[in-house]
Amino acid sequence: MKHFNGWYYSFEPVNSGRDTLVMKYTSAALTRHSFFPEGFVLQREGRKDMFLPVEYRPVEGKGPQDSFSWNYSEPSLTDMIPELKKVIPSEGATEFDTYETEISEGRKPGWYRIVIDGTVKVEAADSDGAYYASQTLERLCSNAGSRRLPNMTIEDWPDLEYRMFMLDAGRAFYTVDQVKTLIGLLARYKINALQFHLTEDEGWRVEIDGLPELTAYGAFHRLPARQADGTYAEIDAPHPAFDGSFDPSDAASNTQGFYTREDLVEIIRYAAEHHITVIPEFDVPGHSYAAIMAMEYRFRETGDDTYRLVEPEDESVYLSSNNHRRNALNVALPSTYRFIEKVVDGLVSIWDEAGYPLTVINMGGDEVAKGVWQKSPAAQAVRLEGESNLHDYFVCRLIDIVRARGLKVAGWQEMAVNLNPETQARLLPEVAYVCAWSTDGGLDEHKAFSLLPYNIYRSTGKTGVRLERPDCIYGTGAYLWGENLRDFDQACYAVFPKAYGIFDRAWNARPDWDEPGNRGEEQMQEAFDRLYSTVVKYELPYLENNGINHRQAR
Repeated sequence: MKHFNGWYYSFEPVNSGRDTLVMKYTSAALTRHSFFPEGFVLQREGRKDMFLPVEYRPVEGKGPQDSFSWNYSEPSLTDMIPELKKVIPSEGATEFDTYETEISEGRKPGWYRIVIDGTVKVEAADSDGAYYASQTLERLCSNAGSRRLPNMTIEDWPDLEYRMFMLDAGRAFYTVDQVKTLIGLLARYKINALQFHLTEDEGWRVEIDGLPELTAYGAFHRLPARQADGTYAEIDAPHPAFDGSFDPSDAASNTQGFYTREDLVEIIRYAAEHHITVIPEFDVPGHSYAAIMAMEYRFRETGDDTYRLVEPEDESVYLSSNNHRRNALNVALPSTYRFIEKVVDGLVSIWDEAGYPLTVINMGGDEVAKGVWQKSPAAQAVRLEGESNLHDYFVCRLIDIVRARGLKVAGWQEMAVNLNPETQARLLPEVAYVCAWSTDGGLDEHKAFSLLPYNIYRSTGKTGVRLERPDCIYGTGAYLWGENLRDFDQACYAVFPKAYGIFDRAWNARPDWDEPGNRGEEQMQEAFDRLYSTVVKYELPYLENNGINHRQAR
């Protein structure tokens, strides 16, 4: 068995004189579908490539079970996700068709008040608050089964500025309609930002004017071609990704395809109608295999090295966290920054066309493998010029690019750590947010609910330690990675109902059970019982009625 790149391997049997080939993978039961080989492709000289599917049989009685305990508690009409902050009931009931909305300045962004007392009146701090009030009223009517509601006063607001969901379309591509379906669901739960992960090792998903190779080559997958010397070359597209598809026209595959400008304009506008901001993620310098290979294809076809991202003389050897041998842009090459500028300008123009100018771009900065650029002559030249830390050099160049375009930069935590004080000082005023992924506690529905943005050390199991600067917590993120997802149904299954706890905590960042003097774990369990009961009574039927796949509560 030979490792080609990423999670793609080749088997070359020796000439044993046998008619059959037996490969033993494992004799143990596989507990996750992501451990399964998708299948094999038989390549024979002079014959058409043949896909060999693998059949798997589930072990009886070994299906997924809840990893947490909960007790059903009958929800009230006003129970919903996220939980309403203040509900004051009053006598009587009101049936309504329309209601009035008044903008009341001076309130916290997203704040709203609903008064139901013979009529329905909404006060809101801004258009976002008015929209959230409409979502709450819609949920109340749905829970009640009619537009006749008990009289009450509701006051509600979000605690956090960023209530984010990330969709990894670089590894698992979703259609425009599927993305819009997800946006509609996120709006139901008052999520206000979609981080759209559009570039990855496994695929480049966004059309950029002037660089057609990014999508013509980088958005699809084919089998590497065997060369005369016995090696394999990715001539017209990168090697197959996670689902094994090697046919660019394979409509059933979610690893083939990209978004045109028109597609993204449609998505951005649809999200804006639902009060969700789309933040593009263009991940550099790591996670860039598709971009690197596309620009190498451009160079082979045209001889143009203007946007070339690697140095032929670089003999550095490394392996990324996702098993890639060459997935980091060379940060010492001037052409790398011409490429980044070209892509950023392309994204800015798409958002401008949509009518919602781009203000924040996520540039990734994560998981750069050890060993990159160590044998790069260009990197050595930069070091000789006094730039001893290429990380600092790269971050400063990014700052110059985004600042010149009036943008703020976002990224993963690696972008912002281990910088020298001068670079840190330059970066701080240019940053919109940093995704601190090492604080992740969302492993199941209960742990997602237990997330404490302002007491994050408790969420990660560290007791007796509290944040020194809770004012630096801007938001929460639910990140849906795509390596193990083969279609939209699987994506929805991974999100619902697991993400409901995070959606609630994004809105209600300071739950009562975390306040000093309260009953702690016992009170948290009661709150979780109430949330999960709400999921069972209201949310799972909603998903089923709308054809959204989800995991059943057990």
